[in-house]
Amino acid sequence: PEAAELYLLDVQRCPRNRRRAARKTWPQFWADCELFLTPAEKEFAAARLAACLPEPFSALAARAASFLPKEEKRRRHELALAAGSQPLTPG
Repeated sequence: PEAAELYLLDVQRCPRNRRRAARKTWPQFWADCELFLTPAEKEFAAARLAACLPEPFSALAARAASFLPKEEKRRRHELALAAGSQPLTPG
């Protein structure tokens, strides 16, 4: 996680995928931003992302909340792997 890199997808260039991007990709991306970025980085990403959204940013943030539990689980798994310990498995 310390050496993680962030890549942005230019989904506006994919007209067939805009509906899917608005429904799944952008909210999941924002959920990851909530977990991994600093407040300053989130502010920068929100400004860039809001410019290309077809709806208010608040709607994206609300949909991103549904992705947070899954993304938080993935984050804990990745941190455990980085620390060299066994990741927790659901029991």
